[in-house]
Amino acid sequence: MKLSAVRTIQTRDGVKWGHLFQMPEFFDAMLTPFQCSDTPPHGIRFGQGINVSRSALNGRGATMGVIDKSRFFVVRQPDARLNPAMVSPSRRGRPPALIMPRGIGDRHYCSFNVCKAFSFSGVDLYLPKDLWESDLHYCLWAYCNSSLVWLFREITGRSNLGGGMLKAEATDMNALPISLDFDFGQEAREVYAMLINREPLPVSQEVHNEEHLFIDEMVARHFGFSDSQMKATRECLLKQVEMRTSRAKSRS
Repeated sequence: MKLSAVRTIQTRDGVKWGHLFQMPEFFDAMLTPFQCSDTPPHGIRFGQGINVSRSALNGRGATMGVIDKSRFFVVRQPDARLNPAMVSPSRRGRPPALIMPRGIGDRHYCSFNVCKAFSFSGVDLYLPKDLWESDLHYCLWAYCNSSLVWLFREITGRSNLGGGMLKAEATDMNALPISLDFDFGQEAREVYAMLINREPLPVSQEVHNEEHLFIDEMVARHFGFSDSQMKATRECLLKQVEMRTSRAKSRS
């Protein structure tokens, strides 16, 4: 299993994150071998969208491209605009390289931000300018669309928003293992081409798709996970999503 150039969680009291978040035992065993640093590597960091009042969208002077409700694996144009004066200078610095939903229903996905717009209220991953459209950019996008990351978001999500929606914040993502030596750049670009025009399907369908299984295989190979471990990850992911969405349906 590769351990070089990897960042994972480091809890304040030194407790392993699997115990902290009450991870399933098999998932804990997969990820706890990674030793930790609380410093994001090479300028990579997670953050949250601009989070201004929704009434400010598409108003007077709205020239800043914003991704609001767009739901695609690859976002090629903004679906809203905002007056830059409505956004604090610290939020206008640079657009995110990748965007994930902050509220998760029955669909998980990570969007490749081709248009370099800002996200309205997403979970953002920022990269240094020199890494945009590099192999690492594509690898991180593929990684964030793997069952491993989707299950991670399911388990570390803080609360349900109602209607079965999971609230998953940017701060939760700081605990995510990130490798700087991902070695599947060409494969990530290939699956990117497959998904460039497609919206994500419900998890119950998406995890069985050829594209998703391709992503899971390359991620598993990099980290040294077995086929049975990744299969268990997908099964647990399906159960987690089904449990919270079915609970919401039973209340309605």
